[in-house]
Amino acid sequence: MHPLIAVTPDKCPLGIVDNLSWYREELHTRTKTKQELNSYHMHCPIEFKESYRWLLGYQKSCKIAERCPDTQIICVGDRESDIFDIYHNEEQRGDTLRADWLVRARINRVLLDENDDRKTTLLFEEMKKTKEVGKIKITVPKRGNQKKRTVILSVKIKQVKLHPPTGRRGELKLEPVHATVVATSEINPPKGCAPIEWILLTSVLCDDTLSDAKKIMAWYLARWQIEVFFKTLKTGCRVEAIQIKEGSRFLPCIAMYLIITWRIMYITHLSRTEPTLDCNCCYSKDEWRTIYMLNKKRKPPKVSPSIEVITRMLATMGGYLGRKSDGPPGPKTIWLGLRVLNNFLQSQNTLKKVKEM
Repeated sequence: MHPLIAVTPDKCPLGIVDNLSWYREELHTRTKTKQELNSYHMHCPIEFKESYRWLLGYQKSCKIAERCPDTQIICVGDRESDIFDIYHNEEQRGDTLRADWLVRARINRVLLDENDDRKTTLLFEEMKKTKEVGKIKITVPKRGNQKKRTVILSVKIKQVKLHPPTGRRGELKLEPVHATVVATSEINPPKGCAPIEWILLTSVLCDDTLSDAKKIMAWYLARWQIEVFFKTLKTGCRVEAIQIKEGSRFLPCIAMYLIITWRIMYITHLSRTEPTLDCNCCYSKDEWRTIYMLNKKRKPPKVSPSIEVITRMLATMGGYLGRKSDGPPGPKTIWLGLRVLNNFLQSQNTLKKVKEM
């Protein structure tokens, strides 16, 4: 499963743009040598590789860009999406409206100079020689055994021209691609923690300034929302516990859970970042009135409460304790609260139908 979600620069999830689902006919078993596998991946058309999903995702982003000409659309991916076909595809779209791309570099690529001659240094070495433009401070969320922490990063930025892969140049005739590179490295990382080192590639051409580097890094940090999305899908919605085996039933079920996951993320984000918003932005009138009555045991007010108030009440129905030391409600308790709410709403509708009989 490879979903494509729309997120604003301030990390607000707007919805599910696309989802690609597939299954492997054979499990990955090591029956070939590493040299044979490399040869296969080099000569196999990208349409037959699982990495093709990244190119499809970028093409879908370009369609969104065509429909939203006044909005800058940037397709952000991790190291797995460092595929030259994406960069080349963007260059070949010419003057037509297209999405920009931003990926974390995985391959130490060959560079070209002003005369289109190959440089003696590769991408990673070139960025090590580049002068630092400043330092920035970011917050790294908790992951695994590593706690949430604030880090200081040294920042470098440079405009480069990427040489196309030589192994396929004669076959695919790929052209060089211009890109902006932002390289960061953590200063004085704590003991036991691997230092943060990112090299980001983007089609957004800009000045080699710290402000532009900050902007590009902010876009990349918004990619963390896809990690939150999968965590919500797996732990909150418990999608891995689904025991449907038929594809005709499983795929529609997954599509429904993707929408539910987005709604949970949307409620969680707005209740934390815009707590004073009217709750009608996320809840129907029947929903928030039912939540209020279940918690307060009295008639709901005529004026709808804020989203923070109703979300805390909803999370309480899902096991949220709301102690002073507790943080704001998370996706899991909100999801469990929505399940309880849905049961009550179904009961209400059933009783109404019974009375009408």
